[in-house]
Amino acid sequence: QTEKDKSYMSAVGDNLDERINVYWTGEDIISREITIDHVKEINSVFKRKVVIWDNLQANDYDIERLYCGPFKGRSNGLKEEISGILLNPNCEYEANYIPLRTLSLYLSDDHEYDPELDLETAINEWYPILYKNDDDD
Repeated sequence: QTEKDKSYMSAVGDNLDERINVYWTGEDIISREITIDHVKEINSVFKRKVVIWDNLQANDYDIERLYCGPFKGRSNGLKEEISGILLNPNCEYEANYIPLRTLSLYLSDDHEYDPELDLETAINEWYPILYKNDDDD
């Protein structure tokens, strides 16, 4: 961020009612990675734990892009440093199963998240749903 950005964000942190959440997309609008160190720095500027607004899986800005991969680029320890997380999904409803399912595994307290293993889990769960014959009901 520029000095002007930092000044603005500090003013928000100083003056915004503490009961109001600040939503943060990471260093970029679409951040491939969001680190604990970055979030700690932003939390100190805003004087609160931010809510991550995650655009990595979104495709509303590029309709030729479809993200069907796992929730990744966020370390397991990140969830202790934020107030929450929102996932901005693909526009195509059915394509969101894997990103949303792997996000749920990431957020699970009793699960050590591994994007590659959890991708395999999500695919194995999604496959029967995706290829379910309507006559099977």
